[in-house]
Amino acid sequence: MQEPVSGGAESPPSAVDVRLHRIKHGTSATVWMLDDTYSGLMTHRDGEWGRYCPGERNGCTLHKKELFWKGYVAAMVWEPGCGAWLPRVLEITERLELDLRCRYARGQVWQLNRERELTKKKNPVRGKLLETRDLAETPAAFTVFDVLYAIYHRQDVILGIENPLPMPARVDIIKGAPPKGPESNGEASKPISQAEWHAMRAKLGFGARRPANGQS
Repeated sequence: MQEPVSGGAESPPSAVDVRLHRIKHGTSATVWMLDDTYSGLMTHRDGEWGRYCPGERNGCTLHKKELFWKGYVAAMVWEPGCGAWLPRVLEITERLELDLRCRYARGQVWQLNRERELTKKKNPVRGKLLETRDLAETPAAFTVFDVLYAIYHRQDVILGIENPLPMPARVDIIKGAPPKGPESNGEASKPISQAEWHAMRAKLGFGARRPANGQS
């Protein structure tokens, strides 16, 4: 865990307003999850934050544009500059949600990272679980909707959409001794001879190999 910085650190205020936290390119964050679960919605790429999609049946005029899933969760983000955890609504990308899926729980502390963008291809947000803190010391979750209303300029925003991005099933690995090779069976490993090579080709029906100099 990151520790509060000492010497020259700014004194944090006793309370701050809740804001949105996005992992931008070339940045990272240590995040303490407060909600029992995260939830999401669909958006269209339009403007800085995107445009909330209530669904074509509910009068969405941008439904022909590409859809993107975004998730949100109440969290505390560590701020080294003032040595404090700040309340934030964490925005979860489609790729980050794959790291959280089937693993997320209230009280977890995650390290989130997004590499610097060197080409036009956008780098994904990656997540690594650092620890799970005692629920008794984990602060109560706050509502995320006030922030969403301010971002999307709508008061009819509804969460509850699952990330449509598929993910292969996770299968347990098997730890153990390495497989046995020829040396472990008492057989010396050696290259195949030319005679053995021609015999193997003949057995497989490939016929004799023409000499490299073209002579028969």
